Amino acid sequence: RTAYEKALSIKENDYPKQKLQEIDKRLKKIALEKENAAKLEADYLAAIAIADKSLEDKEYKKAIENYKKASSYKPDEEYPINKIKEIEVEIDRLEKERKEKELLQQYEALISEADKQFSNNNLKEARSAYQEALTKRAEEAYPKEKIDEINNILADAAEQDQLYEETIKNADNLFAQENYEAARKKYQEALSIKSKEVYPNEQISAIDTKLAELLAK
Repeated sequence: RTAYEKALSIKENDYPKQKLQEIDKRLKKIALEKENAAKLEADYLAAIAIADKSLEDKEYKKAIENYKKASSYKPDEEYPINKIKEIEVEIDRLEKERKEKELLQQYEALISEADKQFSNNNLKEARSAYQEALTKRAEEAYPKEKIDEINNILADAAEQDQLYEETIKNADNLFAQENYEAARKKYQEALSIKSKEVYPNEQISAIDTKLAELLAK
């Protein structure tokens, strides 16, 4: 630039004028690029700051929104992408924890009602409540033991056999239709009727395998 200005001062000529204009244009472009880059960096850091604070406050939705915003400014940055994954894992964990807690509360309420009915010698009502409790927590031994005890008292095995067979039939139909979650509930219901049967447990294991395969795709 200095050289062109010196040349122009010695002799008026279009060429140095043109080159000076080109240099001015290039310098303005560089300045604008620096300004844009600085603004982009500032916007990125601002979004990250909001996201980090939201994560600290367990405001997960707001945190994800701002990490995504930051990522839109600088797509190659791994930090916001990794934080989003971290939050999604935590959200899944909390949701599972919430569902487990909800099922436990339902189970405990049903067991309390079943025990009450059993104490009052309302055996069929007690059995129904124990069976429903098992649909909430199929691994629990206590309701299975109480159901077996009640079945022995009532001696209505034929009726229970029929109910079990119907439930298994419905479960098998749902399984064949690949409605695995609904089928699992029916197999658990069958186990609540006859807790020592092997087949429902085998089918539940098969469903777990099928669902795992679907998730892996």
